[in-house]
Amino acid sequence: MILVLAVVAVWQLLGGSIKWFLLLVLFALVLLVIFEILIRLERITITETGVEFRKGILSRHVMRASYQSVSNVFIRQSLLQRMLGFGNVDIDTAGGPEPEIILHNFQSAGKIEELIESHSHKTRQADVRRK
Repeated sequence: MILVLAVVAVWQLLGGSIKWFLLLVLFALVLLVIFEILIRLERITITETGVEFRKGILSRHVMRASYQSVSNVFIRQSLLQRMLGFGNVDIDTAGGPEPEIILHNFQSAGKIEELIESHSHKTRQADVRRK
């Protein structure tokens, strides 16, 4: 919706000719395709045993973290990310000063954090019961 409003506003600023309108629509479509590709670059899978993060289209980079090794989960959001419902999720694991997995611009970052924290907590409780 925001993109449509931006195209119409810029079109009006450029004089309202059909040539400019078609050029702006083409530009908006190219932007949408680029955003879709960027979204598909990163995938997260949350399972019963851990978190798997896949990055890349042509080449693949896969990182896994078991819930036993997850020490902290943080959300970082700019004002624009908060307004659009996106955020960065940092997953810290034991043994490293930097986050092991960083999820950039994921929708529903809070839900991702809650899921990981919930699974991590359940795993720790099960480990305590076994001991």
